[in-house]
Amino acid sequence: MRRATRHVIVSCSGPHMPLRPYQVRAIDEARAHLRRGARSVLMVAPTGAGKGTIAAHLLASAASRGKRALFLVHRSELVRDIAARIAREGVPRVAVEMGGETRRDAAALVTVATVQTLAARTYADDAAELVVVDEAHHATCSSYRDTLARCPRARVVGLTATPERHDGLGLGDVFDRLVVAASVRELTEAGHLVPARVLAPASQVASLAESPAEAYLTRAKGRRTIIFCSTIAHAREVAEELRGKGVRAAAVDSESDARGAHLEAFARGDLEVLTNVAILTEGYDDPTVSCVIVARGVGHAGAWLQIVGRALRPCDGKRDALVIDLRGNVHEHGLPADDRTWTLDGAKPIAVVETLAIRQCPACGGVFRSDEWAEATCPDCGHVQRARPSPAVVRAQLEEVRARALATGDLDGRIAYLRDQVAAARSKGWKDGWAVMQFQRRFGRYPSKREREEGMR
Repeated sequence: MRRATRHVIVSCSGPHMPLRPYQVRAIDEARAHLRRGARSVLMVAPTGAGKGTIAAHLLASAASRGKRALFLVHRSELVRDIAARIAREGVPRVAVEMGGETRRDAAALVTVATVQTLAARTYADDAAELVVVDEAHHATCSSYRDTLARCPRARVVGLTATPERHDGLGLGDVFDRLVVAASVRELTEAGHLVPARVLAPASQVASLAESPAEAYLTRAKGRRTIIFCSTIAHAREVAEELRGKGVRAAAVDSESDARGAHLEAFARGDLEVLTNVAILTEGYDDPTVSCVIVARGVGHAGAWLQIVGRALRPCDGKRDALVIDLRGNVHEHGLPADDRTWTLDGAKPIAVVETLAIRQCPACGGVFRSDEWAEATCPDCGHVQRARPSPAVVRAQLEEVRARALATGDLDGRIAYLRDQVAAARSKGWKDGWAVMQFQRRFGRYPSKREREEGMR
């Protein structure tokens, strides 16, 4: 039995929300690409950059010129909030479509819809002239592709905090150009995000450095906290352990009908801690959250930044965000405020400030960047670490190290280098992964999909 479509018209009037300078800059840059012939632009806007505000402005601007526009989201929880934002931008009529059977509303210039609903349509929707895609790193999925194919006249603007897919595929086959609205560092310095403190083991580990419940009780008690676990069973186990110790905690997962009730209880302040696996990784914004505990491995930088981003939004009385990383993922993916260079080809994002090592304070467990061999003062507790002794000499072959900035150019040279390393590995009976590591050491990132395809034949 198919559910009835929730097809609602939202009408509201009010002042337009002012744009921040970097939002204006990003919108102008995206429009410039579209004027020069690009069909689609991917806009990178970190958590707290105001993706909803940017989307509402783009859609309202299109409607003010009499153009039909569509906003695609992947979670029904986001639909009504986004529709209300667009209405506040002065759009008199905003259609909302989510659920099973769908129908058009000819009078609404802007439609907000879940991609699942539109992907199930049996008719074409070729009237839209602008499509804005939320969480656009999902746009390579067939549901998005099918929906976009039904909008042949439309220009497409994608919004994401992390233009990277866990499977390593790039977004260049969906988007023509990439625009970076702002960096986490820029937003933090401007006060749009709070600074993050990261506690982690001294290196990446295969098991948990502490139990999540212990970490919360000893390091984060009193903070509104989200815990990211490895499995649904693990999330429920952690929530139960916390409840047994007097903490108001609940697990939210896709297998429980109580998910919505738990989220509402957390929003009201009736719960102190939520545990989950990936339900709250993206699209969940509660500025009162000031701690995330990462009790799982995180395979790629995009997921890592989405997870830590849940605690970065500012609110009254909130001075910082506490990230307790029980697996040491920070050693692979970097600190939240590290600047990164993103590409559309699926390459691992290059952290451009990784000239300093990540060090752990032995007094408080905090991690920060510092010269590995110099005396260092912990920015969290003030503990002074003595300079490390000079390293022992272990003789190894030396080779020229190319600047990170050059790693995005000279594609043929990078492919040739990888091909040589693959040949050397195979001649010695080693796995191709050795060649990939040599590439990473030389260029500061892992090879892109194209580089792997051509360099590892």
